[in-house]
Amino acid sequence: MITILPSVFAADLMNLKRDLLFLEEQGFQAVHVDMMDGHFVPNLAFGPSQIEVIKHNISLKLEVHMMVDTPERLLASLIELGVDKIFMHYEATLHPCYSLQRIRAAGIKAGIAYNPSTALNSLTYVLDHIDAVLIMSVNPGHAHQSFYPSTYQRIHEVKQCIGHRPIEVQVDGGITPSIALELKKADVSSMVIGGCLFHGDSVENVRTLKNILSDY
Repeated sequence: MITILPSVFAADLMNLKRDLLFLEEQGFQAVHVDMMDGHFVPNLAFGPSQIEVIKHNISLKLEVHMMVDTPERLLASLIELGVDKIFMHYEATLHPCYSLQRIRAAGIKAGIAYNPSTALNSLTYVLDHIDAVLIMSVNPGHAHQSFYPSTYQRIHEVKQCIGHRPIEVQVDGGITPSIALELKKADVSSMVIGGCLFHGDSVENVRTLKNILSDY
């Protein structure tokens, strides 16, 4: 079963509460929140205080994607908030295993994220410390990008490396309904969807995605 994770970054910030309540009404179980520091990625978005407000006002599970340099400096605040899953970028820290262990020790699912051009050979060395892998299918931190077709090969590489371990494979960026169908065929665990969910008629967008992913 594939899980759709709506990206809060693509919601209408002037009507964020409305959009989050809409997701609850549509039966989604979790949302994906991007934390951006203006250094690891050019944009700024959703620091710990904003994430706290979101968490305290919705019933949905909340996963945080840390697009920040040295994520270990902000881990304590997210752990204290009790979010459900934390992704940190392999490229952003010199101490991935240490930080992933901290996340798991707090009872939170730990994930490692990879930029589109980052070699995946390091994944072997963090497998014992993660619950999920996030494959970026666009460059992180920018909206309105096109999906990289090389992502399909990267999914294959990740799944080969994981083997039979119960580790989720998640894809994030530029996902349209037709790409969602291809990701379903690639047997990913979940996909982060933003623009093609929130832009336009959201009710119809949700219906289209659910029809495509009929076992969602």
